Amino acid sequence: MLKKADFAAVSQGAPSQNFLAPAAAWNSATVRGTLIARNDPTQVYKMGSSSFTADYTIAKGTKVTTSGSIGGGGVEYRICSIVDGPKAGSTGYMKVPDLQDKGDGSAMVALPVPDVHVLDVEATLNAGVTGSFKFSSKLPKGTRVVPTRAHHDGGREGREGREGREGREGREGHQEVDQGRGRPRDRNRRLRRCHAR
Repeated sequence: MLKKADFAAVSQGAPSQNFLAPAAAWNSATVRGTLIARNDPTQVYKMGSSSFTADYTIAKGTKVTTSGSIGGGGVEYRICSIVDGPKAGSTGYMKVPDLQDKGDGSAMVALPVPDVHVLDVEATLNAGVTGSFKFSSKLPKGTRVVPTRAHHDGGREGREGREGREGREGREGHQEVDQGRGRPRDRNRRLRRCHAR
């Protein structure tokens, strides 16, 4: 009998730690690289009519390539070709635990992992900011925030004689609109914007 599963939102903004931790681990991983023999020596098998039997051995670190897998007697074997060493060019079957990834594969396609911070005390958003941009809100302890931008003093450019619109913006205090909230922000003050999550 089918039963409806209830879901609840974990986060309305930045992903939860249950996503961020695995995503960070994924981003530090690599795709499969060169396969080498793990043991010294490593056994290579041949397939008989009903089972796998020992055929020859290769030295630890010998490079191999694989083209598929097959099971026998509850054990998974990889179909292998030997790349280097005295048995280069030979083929056979190797147990999966006897193979080792050298770790030289290329990087994974990175997942986006925002820089999430957690407030350890109550804070006021934009505390101390004056001028055309002044939106404040109490953020309780434990609020998750993501720093998004730092604004630098644009007035200096105007005072030092930059021509055209950029110079006027520097002298007059150019304002930009936060598209997410529709509120202006003063670019002449250095401030760090955060999104509460």
